[in-house]
Amino acid sequence: METGDRMRLLALLGLSVVAFCTVVGVGSVVSHGSTLGLASVEVTDSAWGQGALWQNAAQALGGLTIGVVSMRVLDRWRYQQRLERLQRDLDHESHERQTLETSQRSLQLQLETLEEQATKHQRTIEALKTQLQERDRLLQKERADLEAIRTDVEQTWDEQAALQGELSHLRDYVAELEAELNTSQSNLASLLQYQPKPAEAGENDSETDELVCAGAFETVLAAVETAEQQFGDVLEIWDSARSAAAESQFGRPSEVYQALRAIAEIGRASLLAKREGRSMGGWREGFRAYGLDFKPTEHQVTGSRYGSDRDFRHGGRKQRMFKHLTLGKNNAVHNLQIYFELDFETEKVAIGYCGKHLRSYGWAS
Repeated sequence: METGDRMRLLALLGLSVVAFCTVVGVGSVVSHGSTLGLASVEVTDSAWGQGALWQNAAQALGGLTIGVVSMRVLDRWRYQQRLERLQRDLDHESHERQTLETSQRSLQLQLETLEEQATKHQRTIEALKTQLQERDRLLQKERADLEAIRTDVEQTWDEQAALQGELSHLRDYVAELEAELNTSQSNLASLLQYQPKPAEAGENDSETDELVCAGAFETVLAAVETAEQQFGDVLEIWDSARSAAAESQFGRPSEVYQALRAIAEIGRASLLAKREGRSMGGWREGFRAYGLDFKPTEHQVTGSRYGSDRDFRHGGRKQRMFKHLTLGKNNAVHNLQIYFELDFETEKVAIGYCGKHLRSYGWAS
């Protein structure tokens, strides 16, 4: 019960008690007379009888009771209404709380779902990154392969151009050989005429021929040194040739001596022909008579790629030589090359190299 309702109830109860006391007091004065010495007044039984007074008092008390009971019932009804309102509010709050809990659970499930999706997306992103890295690696490899192919194509074009140039050079050389072919037979006869005879060779040449026939040269260097002693008038063995001969593993040193002898004899004949003012003819035919494979120059690709391999030294001199003989087959033990050049000023054949096959187009040393 609120404070205002309580005050109103107490005021009503107080007024009822006052009214009741007033009625009882008036009834007592009328029945017994005044205590103050006033004159007695007659009262009829219908207006001021004792029964009527008590009846009025009972009615007043009944009205008071009814008022109190009514007030109490009213308060109880108000209290019940407030209780019901509070209960409804409580039910509403409980419902809202359940709704919030349901929403919270739903949001929690959604959050977990989003986290799972985020984890899955993260894994997908990592997989995509890995795929991108792999693709980048493959692209880089393909770029490198394409660059290598482009380089090979350019190199092939260069080689094709070089081969075309070499073909043109060979055609010119063939024409030159055909022009010299007519004089080669007579020159060959002249060459054979200037070969030293056995009677003129002397005792040292006989001993050397015996060594060659017996295959007594143990190393290439020994054959080179012997040829230098026998043909020193026309051969000049360079330091680079001597070093290469010392490292050579060629298994038939006697063939090296015979090749150097052929170089000396053809060189001597060429120098003599120049002094006499006549044409010596082609060297290819001259060496073919000795069964040797002579090349007057190198392939154009070989010259551009490996020309520095053919720079030979002797003392303080350096010269690039391309004329060469090739002995044997395609391996280190059964293959040897001799590079040389004829110097008309010194009237010598410079032997710049005598050793394993040098690097060339189509050959890996």
